[in-house]
Amino acid sequence: MKEALAQFHAGPAKNSQKAYTIEKIRFVKPDVAVVQVRSISTVGNIGTYVLDKATGKWLVVSFTNVGYELKPTETKSFGNE
Repeated sequence: MKEALAQFHAGPAKNSQKAYTIEKIRFVKPDVAVVQVRSISTVGNIGTYVLDKATGKWLVVSFTNVGYELKPTETKSFGNE
């Protein structure tokens, strides 16, 4: 896994930058949150973070992501066709 990540960052992800958007936040408890984050760069992914508020700061205790392929959106017209 470590080698695959090194190859990815040396190749397709080299010099890439990401834009992050928080899609959802769900507080499981006042000090535990599950956050769904969408990130877009040359590749896209949806990540799920579990955060815990320890010593007054939010810390990531678990993270997973799923890649998706960016495709142009389709335009549809409705009405008199």
